[in-house]
Amino acid sequence: MNRESVRIGRVGEVYFSTDDLSPLEVAQATDASLPIPARFSSVGLLSDDGFEHEFSEDVKEITNWTRGNVSQIIRGRVLTMKFTALETSGTTVGMFYGSDAQGNELNVVLTVTNGYSRRPCYALLYCIYDGPVQWRLFVPHAHVTELDAPEFTPGGMVKWGITFKAMDNAGYLATWSTNDPTVTQGHGVAPPRIFLPELVGRTGRVRPWDTVGGLGMLGATVTVETSDGQRGTFPVGPDGYWWADLHDFPPDQEITVTATQTYQGWESDRAVHTIRTFPRPKTPLVSSVVTTKHDLTVHWHTEPTSATRWVFRVWDPATPDAVHDVGETSTPVAESRLSLDPFPELWGRDLLLRIDAEGDGGTTSSNGLPFRVARLTSPTLVHASCMARTLTTEWQPASGTTVNQYEVRISALPDPIALVPGDTTQWTGEIPATCTPHTTYTVSVLAQMSDGTELSSSPLAFTAGYGGALLQDISSADLTDTTVTIRWQLTELTPPTVTSWTVLYGPATSSQLTTVTTNLPPDSHETSFTLQHPSYGWQAKPGDRMAVQVVATTTPSDPTYRSNTQTFLLPA
Repeated sequence: MNRESVRIGRVGEVYFSTDDLSPLEVAQATDASLPIPARFSSVGLLSDDGFEHEFSEDVKEITNWTRGNVSQIIRGRVLTMKFTALETSGTTVGMFYGSDAQGNELNVVLTVTNGYSRRPCYALLYCIYDGPVQWRLFVPHAHVTELDAPEFTPGGMVKWGITFKAMDNAGYLATWSTNDPTVTQGHGVAPPRIFLPELVGRTGRVRPWDTVGGLGMLGATVTVETSDGQRGTFPVGPDGYWWADLHDFPPDQEITVTATQTYQGWESDRAVHTIRTFPRPKTPLVSSVVTTKHDLTVHWHTEPTSATRWVFRVWDPATPDAVHDVGETSTPVAESRLSLDPFPELWGRDLLLRIDAEGDGGTTSSNGLPFRVARLTSPTLVHASCMARTLTTEWQPASGTTVNQYEVRISALPDPIALVPGDTTQWTGEIPATCTPHTTYTVSVLAQMSDGTELSSSPLAFTAGYGGALLQDISSADLTDTTVTIRWQLTELTPPTVTSWTVLYGPATSSQLTTVTTNLPPDSHETSFTLQHPSYGWQAKPGDRMAVQVVATTTPSDPTYRSNTQTFLLPA
């Protein structure tokens, strides 16, 4: 009789997870000396009934010829667990109804559905504490089978009764584990468990740089040796994990990992784990790099390999640490097209290009092939304006190689409206008749470079006009001491109709001229006015330079058509 082994379930908790658990998490859940795995969530407070555990067996009696019972066969076992949750939470209510709560910070909705459906499968962890002693019941797969409906009354607490049934999906129903010293005494130090590195998918291999690790006893140390000659001793952390800080394993090799655990002077037997690393990717070969403007065409090839992607990297040999990733592909092709437009700092420099083949077995690099990208700069259109039907443009020149010629282009027109020499930076000329008056267009300049490259400026907007009134030169014979006679002519002013003319006059230095004559007949081409008038707000004197301009009032009235400004000196 051992009274020390009498246990009281003073405190109990139930944890659950709807996610698939890794072998490492299962091992941690079934080790009562280690913390609960982070993937588990607590159901919360339970009623004073704790949780009920029911276990039964389906037994078949084996009888002999005389019908006597000689043995039994266990054909099946049933394990059910019931608890009553006291917390009315999203977790509890969702588990009760088999639904997920969805919503936001202000409101959450849990919908109870009908019809054919399947309840979630849970991994359950029941923990019973008696002081420092803990017993754990781990159920890898369980479904809700029975429910005790809650009562909502003013005098009672809302209780959610839920019964689970263990499923045999994992090859077993449940696992009991404990740190009870009356049970663990005499079992010594067990070998550590090696779980890492994990295999990648279904390949059966691991990456050479993956870390070796696993679970051990709290307070113990784990000594690891590998068949490639590496060795080290590493502590078990407070979470029960240990990690071996080893160097990369050789690629495409079978590696045997052995580990022993030491605890309070006792050493365990060896744990053995065998892994196989991925092969290193085959080295790609770059045969040529062809440049056009800032674009690259890379010709390369590789043998069948374990690489999963190929990264194109460019750098200046003068600054080897400044490597730029300029593209990548997941398919080995004979020709890859790349652009260095996003990397203006590389233009006009002698560069190297290599291809890095990356995969689960590591990285291999091709030869570095030299090339050069010209520093090509597009022309910059700095000015575009249209007076009547005359378009004036000015630009900063393209650079990087010789400019053969520039094309002046207007949006919506298929052909350039002008071709000018490569040493020209401005153009003024008439816009085509197909440009609708009072319509906004954009103009751009395209540089034709000597290497066949075309570089275009950014466009600028302008509004096409109808034409305008042109003021004739003023004849000195018509200029007297007190009056001036001006003559003008009208050209290309269609479709607007002139309804009247206004004459503006004032000092040439003035930013705004003064109206001196209005409402001249639309067919006027000549008028005279007094040089000085008290209402002008200024007084001209001999030798002053004066300016005169005519403005047409038209139908329609938009835009305003002004003549050129003509200046002259008042006679002495």
